[in-house]
Amino acid sequence: MHRMPILVLMLIMAPCGTAHGGDVRAAARSGPADAAALVGAWTGQWTAAPDSRPRPLEMILTRGRSDGVVVGQFTFLTTGHAWTARREGVVVDGAVRFELPAGGAIVVRVIDADRLTGEFTGAQGALPAERGSFELSRAR
Repeated sequence: MHRMPILVLMLIMAPCGTAHGGDVRAAARSGPADAAALVGAWTGQWTAAPDSRPRPLEMILTRGRSDGVVVGQFTFLTTGHAWTARREGVVVDGAVRFELPAGGAIVVRVIDADRLTGEFTGAQGALPAERGSFELSRAR
C-alpha cells in the first residue's frame, strides 16, 4: 500500500494558519497545549525504546469537531515501511493525548515555538514499536 502520496495530499490540504496566527509561542503563552495553535504539519524523528536509532516521523494536526480536540495523522517510517495512524486527540494535563486501539496512547507536548516532543506506549501492533519517543519541528 502506498501511503506517501496520501501524506503529501494531507500536507497540501492541512491548514497553514492557527487561531494564534501560526505562532506556537502564542500557544505556549495561552496554555501548554492549545490545540488550535498546534494545527499544521510537523516533521522530525522517533526512537523506539530500548533502541536509540532515530527514524523519520511526520505528523499532521487539524482542528477537531470541538474546542480542545485535534485530529492527528502520524506516519512513522522504518526501513522500507510506513506506519500511519490517524486518531482524534484531546488536550489533557497540558498535552494532547491520542488514544490507541489497544489502550495505549500517543502524547504530544509543546517544547518551544518551533518544537514538539512526545511519546507513545502500549501500541500493541498499531505502530512499529510498543513504546518510544519523538521530537518534531514545524514543517509549515
